[in-house]
Amino acid sequence: MVDDFFHQHKLVGLCAAVVRGQSDIDVAAAGVRRSGLDDRVTTADQWHIGSNTKAFTAFLCARMVERGQIEWSTSLAQVLSELMVDAPQEIRDVTLVDLLCHRSGIRDRGLLSWMRRARRDPRSPMEQRLTLAKELISHARWSSSPQKGRYSNFGYCLVAAMLERVSGTSWEDMMRAEVFLPLKLNSAGFGSPGADGSAQPWGHSSGLFRPAPKDPVVSTSDFPSAMGPAGLIHMDLGDWAQFARIFFEGSSDDTLSADSIARLTTPVSVLKELRTAFHSSLYALGWSVLRPDWGNGDVLAHSGSNDYFFASILVAPRRNLAFLVATNTGLFRAIRSVGKLRNLLVANFSQI
Repeated sequence: MVDDFFHQHKLVGLCAAVVRGQSDIDVAAAGVRRSGLDDRVTTADQWHIGSNTKAFTAFLCARMVERGQIEWSTSLAQVLSELMVDAPQEIRDVTLVDLLCHRSGIRDRGLLSWMRRARRDPRSPMEQRLTLAKELISHARWSSSPQKGRYSNFGYCLVAAMLERVSGTSWEDMMRAEVFLPLKLNSAGFGSPGADGSAQPWGHSSGLFRPAPKDPVVSTSDFPSAMGPAGLIHMDLGDWAQFARIFFEGSSDDTLSADSIARLTTPVSVLKELRTAFHSSLYALGWSVLRPDWGNGDVLAHSGSNDYFFASILVAPRRNLAFLVATNTGLFRAIRSVGKLRNLLVANFSQI
């Protein structure tokens, strides 16, 4: 199915996975790692998953809450008190949950200009995020009606700044130790796949005649490192599927308690501007929540892109069923194709 779909839609490379129950993961791949070359993608290749990273950041938060290092109700003022000298009360009171479900009111205004500066900043991502937190708190980038919800990448950078303050450890190191390692996500890492010189899919922008490959070594091939908590993870689809399976009903994974899983997956905000073919307006912690008939209940969903890759996931906990799709084709070319393949997989496998 994936091979036929690939040839019909003129993508660069494509990978898809169907997860059924606790043992059945089917992964298929088609296409090439780099446009113009004949280096074929494989089922073991790594794919940039963009904003699907948010579910991993929320998962990390749950691990730290269970350990007692932070609480869901912990506010910015409780953790970053030195940055709050002139902050209004509504910002001081913003909690970890508010940031994770996008109801803090923080806007992404100025995101592109900050990314340009961040790519040139020689400091560590952890240091950059603390400076960013200071800028965000001291400047008026907040909605006047935060409870309505506003999707924000900056919000997840603030989440990381809170975790880094209470732990004294970078988000990257925490993610490796608390998520990648215990879940055995051996292919997981940060930034563009192949930046370490390994043979991996390259991302592609929309070229004049064909998609133009983006060298993963070049800084502009991805978001700046400080934006990691919002959208910088890569991994192979087998590992991503293992993560998805944690949310199945009756999962044998004990990395998080059932209460924490429920907290992560219960909708708590409404984001009207997020309503697309890939998301609903309901948002939990790192997950959009759909309610299609085939899911027999809530279906977790998300999509993500760094403009040069695109990835999308559906997880139906009550069906013990998940669908994952990733491509190294540029954002605008990829959105429609990935949506069609995702729907095709649902149509073919959700009735079994």
